[in-house]
Amino acid sequence: MNELNVAAVVLSWVDASDENAALQWLPSDAPEGDGTYSCPTLYVGNSTGETIRQLIHDNQISDMSVILDAPSYEAPTYTLISHLEGTGKTNNSIVLYTHSDGPSIIEENGPIMLLTLAEYFSRNLPFINLDLVMTTGHLSGDKLNESDWMGQRPDLMANAYAEISIEHFGAIEWKDVQTESGPVYTATGWTEPMWTFANGSSESDAMRSTYLEAFEGSPDYLRMALLQPLRVNGVRSKWYGVGGASKWGYSDVPSVGIIPQPDYLWASMIDGGYSKYDHDQAVAQLEVIIRAIKSLDQQFCSGQ
Repeated sequence: MNELNVAAVVLSWVDASDENAALQWLPSDAPEGDGTYSCPTLYVGNSTGETIRQLIHDNQISDMSVILDAPSYEAPTYTLISHLEGTGKTNNSIVLYTHSDGPSIIEENGPIMLLTLAEYFSRNLPFINLDLVMTTGHLSGDKLNESDWMGQRPDLMANAYAEISIEHFGAIEWKDVQTESGPVYTATGWTEPMWTFANGSSESDAMRSTYLEAFEGSPDYLRMALLQPLRVNGVRSKWYGVGGASKWGYSDVPSVGIIPQPDYLWASMIDGGYSKYDHDQAVAQLEVIIRAIKSLDQQFCSGQ
């Protein structure tokens, strides 16, 4: 953007309700290079965008200033690593990973889910060890590389029997519904798709089967596609998901990442996102993870 002499960027939503666009904060890293991270960027709703475009069209704007009236805080970043010793007294572990990455209960519940898993398995000790990792994610202001801890603690990957990444549990789907008067932002009555990505190593065959089998007994609406990165013309497809978890996805360690992706991610919702959070749904999703961990533990015990 600097090479293009762009001083600032105003991004406008189109064909969307203002309620859908409200309080969104989603910096763009396109085009290739510095993207809009390198200059001041503002998202505006559809009606505001139409007003700006009309004023420019009518030559009523020769210069424009955007004034940010907001406090600024220095916030520390953290990587928290916790080790739960299993009954087997082994060096091997299942790594459970997530990050904090946004201003709502939807985006910040990954650490809550991991703490719940820690509480459950501390009362129901597995044979294998559990290593839980929580990092500061997208909103660290580029002050924390989510993969740094892997270089600082190579033993975690070396001892990993499997790895599971989770975030955004309990997300309810909200969409614009088209009406005669225009789009209306509302809940659809569906749960947000629970996308899952798995790595493609031969060692991961059992992991993928274990994950799918863990959905047995869960509501049908929770079941979603399990995607496996493949090579197209020799190029490995992108691993989507929880920040630094991509390094696990490209490794030979059996890995899955469960990452629902609602449209309202990174929106600073007035109610903290609780209107879009379903606790019972989050519990059902967490029970799937518990069953998967138990199954992996049993497989490890039997020497698989």
